Amino acid sequence: MKILLVFTFNTSLKIWHEQGILIRELKVYKDLVNKFGYKITLLTYGDKSDINILEKNKLENYFEVLPIYSKINKSNFKIINIFKSITYTLKIYRNNYYFDIVKTNQLYGSWVAIFYKILAKSKLIIRTGYNPIIFAKFENKSVVKIQLFNLLSKLSLIFCDLYVTTNKDDINLITKNKSLQEKIIYQPNFVDIDEGNIKPIEQRKFNTLFSVGRLEEQKNHTKLIEMLKNSKYKLRIVGEGKLRERLIELAKEYNIELELSSNLNHDLLLETYSEYLFYIQLSKFEGNPKTILEAMGAGCIVITTNVYGIRNIVKHEENGIILKENDNLSLIIDNLLLDSELINKVSANARKTVFGNFSYENYLSVEVKNYQSLNIIN
Repeated sequence: MKILLVFTFNTSLKIWHEQGILIRELKVYKDLVNKFGYKITLLTYGDKSDINILEKNKLENYFEVLPIYSKINKSNFKIINIFKSITYTLKIYRNNYYFDIVKTNQLYGSWVAIFYKILAKSKLIIRTGYNPIIFAKFENKSVVKIQLFNLLSKLSLIFCDLYVTTNKDDINLITKNKSLQEKIIYQPNFVDIDEGNIKPIEQRKFNTLFSVGRLEEQKNHTKLIEMLKNSKYKLRIVGEGKLRERLIELAKEYNIELELSSNLNHDLLLETYSEYLFYIQLSKFEGNPKTILEAMGAGCIVITTNVYGIRNIVKHEENGIILKENDNLSLIIDNLLLDSELINKVSANARKTVFGNFSYENYLSVEVKNYQSLNIIN
């Protein structure tokens, strides 16, 4: 079986490598090659450096990569790059690249996959890690942008054979059409963490709160720092983004000891979670947050918000702690540290939630079933 994986618009192997997530993101596809004999080609928005990255990570024997900008120049204008992605798709079709299945990594960029399906009559799987329509609304994007995402979602649903979502809340929001809903598959993100590397609770840092995420408005780090004003608790955030300097200034203003770390290699990140007792993430909204799932899998006490994308995972004082708008964060942590029974319960339940519902083995099983359901005859 030949599969073409279409990357998210403007995403490349180089970007995944710099974010430290390359090995994690390709893990399932590597296993599809190793265990099931699938042949997988990656269509990326990179240049020739994507080829070098495969070689550097000893992945060239698993995947072929087709970087769109390896032979054409990337424009400074988004609309031109969209057009180039479409013409590149036509080019690979004319060069006799045939795939049984074309799959997207996100909805954003699915026009390439739809176009290839029309040309080659291949099967099409649209995978969405988050709902861009909902995100655009939360971020107060223009009506035009919201409508364009809405159109892209509708076209994807019409042309696809399967539509994979990571968020249960999305299923009824994607479409009210019952026949189209039959195409929708719920497949949440996975956590692949070695239980043998998880530190006992009593060996963890309890006076430093740990957080992971892009330094952008969505992640709500400014609110987190405000809630820790004059606190005795330290804060470490792993991530990069445009708000870095603002967060440093805010931490000084509110007398918070803040450590900002660049992106970590994913394997190192998985080990780092269990160095800390408390993981905190006050996002304004999420899709199916990998970082929260990973922290829960590591047995951290996850402190978070009851918002879209999180509320169907974290339950207050069962497998995490849900903060309210005006809660005293430092006092809540003080009280938690005095209640070892609750800490042990929440930590154990968090791990049960992840290993019972978000394991890598479950994810791979669903992934294979998705392909097999399309009845490809080789």
